[in-house]
Amino acid sequence: MLSRPFLTRIPDQSMVLDAQEETSNYVIATRDSEGSYAMIYFPTGKTTNLDLSKIEGTKVNGWWFDPRTGNAFPTSEINPSKKVTIAPPTSGKGHDWVLVVDDASKNFTAPGKRN
Repeated sequence: MLSRPFLTRIPDQSMVLDAQEETSNYVIATRDSEGSYAMIYFPTGKTTNLDLSKIEGTKVNGWWFDPRTGNAFPTSEINPSKKVTIAPPTSGKGHDWVLVVDDASKNFTAPGKRN
C-alpha cells in the first residue's frame, strides 16, 4: 500500500461494475484522487468487471501483487478507457490478489517496492 502515494487515496467502489454480496468474494477498490493509480483487492480471485476510466494517461501499467508472498508481476496489456473483465491469476479460498493499475507516465516501481 505504501508503494503508491497514500495521502490522496480514496475508496471508489464505482470501479467495480458487478453486483456484489456481503460475502468473502467482495472486491474492494481504491484509487488516487488524481487518477495516477488504482488498487483493486480480489479476496478470492473472482473474475470481475471493472471500469478503469478514472486512471489518467493514455497508457497504463498493470501489476498483480500477491499479498501472501509480497511479490508482484506485470499483467497483460490493459486499456484504461474501457470497461474490462479481469481474471486474477488464481482463484478460490486463500487466493487473494491485488490488481494495481498505474498511469504509465508516473513511472511507479513494482508494487511492494517504495518509490
